[in-house]
Amino acid sequence: MKEARQPHVERSLLRQAIADAETARRNLADAHSAASKAYDHVSDAKQRLAALREDNAKAGSPESFISRLASGADVDVLELDRPAADDCRAKIDAAEQELAAWRRAREVAEAAIHEREKLITMSAYKVDSAAREVVRNSDAVAWLTDGLEAMQDEVSRRRGALQFLTLRQLLPEAAKESVARLLRADFDSHTDNAWPAAIDELRRDADAPLPVGESL
Repeated sequence: MKEARQPHVERSLLRQAIADAETARRNLADAHSAASKAYDHVSDAKQRLAALREDNAKAGSPESFISRLASGADVDVLELDRPAADDCRAKIDAAEQELAAWRRAREVAEAAIHEREKLITMSAYKVDSAAREVVRNSDAVAWLTDGLEAMQDEVSRRRGALQFLTLRQLLPEAAKESVARLLRADFDSHTDNAWPAAIDELRRDADAPLPVGESL
């Protein structure tokens, strides 16, 4: 379809806006996925830390030592003298650091969701604006608006004549129904149903045709 006033530029801008909107949607999906995974890591790290703290609490208790000694399990007799074993403390410190790091990671992902949601809104607005420019500068609209003044004069003249002929019952039977339908029509509220669907498609596909034929 040929279009007036640099149609290739308008379509190209729309194409880029659609691509940017798709990228924004993917980036938002990534942020949601990252936040979900970070949440899982935080949960796992909390469980590991709780288990280490429980083991540390039991490490120096006489009850635990006696139970393991009685069962024949390997025991460190020196653990009774060092209830807070160095290796266990080191593991707890590492687990606490890991938990704090995953919490920060979750916060970063959640902040990214907020920012990327704003980009989604902005990109949708840009697509809509670019699609409007394509329509405004199209031969489809140029064709529809061409000669409107003369068309309005012709329609007004015909409606007046048809109203007169209808009142005087001078219309042939074959024309009465179509004329009556025309005279009842509310042109201000009438919309060609092809246009809303065409514009919706244009927002998804920058190469989508407009309702006026491809021969323009």
